[in-house]
Formats: sequence, structure tokens, C-alpha cells
Amino acid sequence: MIFSLTDETYALLAGVEPPPDVDEKDFYFTIAVLDHLYWIAGSILGAVAGALITINTEGIDFAMTALFLVIAVEQWRSSPRHVPVYLGAAGTLACLLLFGPKNGRFLIPALVILVGGLLLLRPVLEREPQEEKGGGAS
Repeated sequence: MIFSLTDETYALLAGVEPPPDVDEKDFYFTIAVLDHLYWIAGSILGAVAGALITINTEGIDFAMTALFLVIAVEQWRSSPRHVPVYLGAAGTLACLLLFGPKNGRFLIPALVILVGGLLLLRPVLEREPQEEKGGGAS
């Protein structure tokens, strides 16, 4: 289902459990398909409305920042571990200070740090919370 991954779909799939009487794969696939249909329909309606209605859209670009913040807060609340957040923030800040903000040239190195760090920490991050507290079987 990687083809269907968008921010909105990821946020929904990460924070929801399928009902017990519903097949998990069907549940996730239906969410992904509906998200894409809503996205396509919204894009078409937006294009038509944008062509017909002329308004001052100054400042509306903040909507994407607000959407990202809402998704990030929900992820923070639903996840027991916050290492990816700290890794992403530290890597991005380090690259921003090292490479500067000009033309976004800090983004690729920051993503490399984040992906590399998550790959290295994957065994730790995938461990069950009980194992970390000493509650796992020995």
C-alpha cells in the first residue's frame, strides 16, 4: 500500500485500530482508497472553484504548516516512543545550522540523518514496551 501513502492516510492508519469483525487489510485499503478519492475530488473542486472565484489567498499557505502540526501532535500522543521526533528535530536543526536555510539545502542531509538513524534504531524501536521495562520473558 506504499503507493497510497499520504500524510493524511498515514495519520489515520497510525492512530486507528480496525474493528474486530473487519479484515485488517481490507480496512486499511478502504481508508487509503477513500483518502485518494477525497483528495482527487477535492482537487477537482478546488481547481474549478479557483478558476471561478478570485480572492486574496495571502497567508493561506500556513494551512499546510497547521496540518503538519496536527498530524505531529496526534502521532506524539498515540506513540509510546518519541525517539523519531527527537532524532528528526536534532538532525534537522544540526543540518540547518551547518548548511543554512538557503534554497532548502539542509533538507536532504536532514532526511539522510533521520532515515539512517531510524534504520540503526529499528531493533530498539520495534521492541515491545514490556521488554524495555524488564517484563519480558528471559
